[in-house]
Amino acid sequence: MCDVMTGLTILSGAYSYMQQSSAAQAQQDAIEAAYSAQTQQLADRYEQINQNATDQVSERSREARAELARIRVAGAESGLGGVSQQRIEGESEMLRGMDIASIEGNRKNALKAAQYGGQTAQLEGNARMAAVRRPSLVGTGLQIASSVMEKQKPKEGIVK
Repeated sequence: MCDVMTGLTILSGAYSYMQQSSAAQAQQDAIEAAYSAQTQQLADRYEQINQNATDQVSERSREARAELARIRVAGAESGLGGVSQQRIEGESEMLRGMDIASIEGNRKNALKAAQYGGQTAQLEGNARMAAVRRPSLVGTGLQIASSVMEKQKPKEGIVK
């Protein structure tokens, strides 16, 4: 009878270990899936930021070409030419360049902010991984040994 009880205790301990190990693995898999989704979101965000900046630069360049054409038409109609015309065209080009530099600065700042969000997600994932409780083989072995010893201890008042 004692061998059966010992066997049951060992099986129970092993089953408990397997259940805890399975639960820990499920937690780890969920954390990894969440991190993978966050990484994909970050990549999508980078792409959106870059595409938005490209669209803004294209739009501003188109506007600058139209503005330059209007300036040249106005200069031709008014008979304005020479240094004055070149100065106006130069100012238009300078403003276009400043706008594009501003768009690029905004793009870099948005990418940096998204990167910080990605780093935060990584740190949070690492913290969650560290918090996953994994069963210990040594601890399970000690529990089994303790249960076996407890069951083999003579009961009070019973002498072998």
